[in-house]
Amino acid sequence: MDRSIRERIASDESNVYTEWHQLRQRYRHIFEAPNSQRLSQAFDEFLRKEVPGKSLLEIGCGSGGLALRMASYSAASVLATDISHTRIATAQEHNTSSTCTFTIADVSLPIEGVYDMIVGTAILHHLDYQEVLSRLYRDNLTPGGVMLFREPLGGNLLMKLFRSLSSQAHTEDERAFEPCDLAWIQHSFEDFTLTPANYFTLPLCVASGLLFKNPDNWLLRLADRLDVWVAQHVVWLRSHFRYAMFIIRKH
Repeated sequence: MDRSIRERIASDESNVYTEWHQLRQRYRHIFEAPNSQRLSQAFDEFLRKEVPGKSLLEIGCGSGGLALRMASYSAASVLATDISHTRIATAQEHNTSSTCTFTIADVSLPIEGVYDMIVGTAILHHLDYQEVLSRLYRDNLTPGGVMLFREPLGGNLLMKLFRSLSSQAHTEDERAFEPCDLAWIQHSFEDFTLTPANYFTLPLCVASGLLFKNPDNWLLRLADRLDVWVAQHVVWLRSHFRYAMFIIRKH
């Protein structure tokens, strides 16, 4: 059984993503912390600036929420793909945009068309990302185009422990981006920007969950300020944050 089939089965026939959503609820202080929200806002602001009038390809679109949001930002067209039959069926059922199309596709195989933007959220770490990124950049991205992703990072020891204790919420083949993976991207693409989130936020979320009901509290606001400073000034630590936004431009 190849990797794509395993990923489709995990999505359509297992409880892996149900388990993942339960984890998000249980540890909401991590995912709703000010530093996490900062990166989500940066991702959204980038889309609002870049999307209008552009043709977009989304890989790993899930049930279609991001694709519809990009369509609402005046995209010329959005082709949203996923390997999951169940998720694409849900996305098609709720599609309210005339510029958005949902289709089943295995991104590990060539995809037709050329696009101004290629977008994905937590998808590359499920793939043979080196082959996929190189092919998408070469064959599917217009000159002057941009690729935008959000992905988990694997250099943080606390996250390594978390993943080992929550294997039921992860697919067999997924693997967070290690420092060597980030070095490969930096070497392979001339214009690559990494914006990380959650270094001090991650351990302080443990204390925050015990002390405060609301993730937007003074402790996590302090962690946010520390994380912003470290991300800007301590370059070697960026790969040890929890997750990051990747921007790759094609000149």
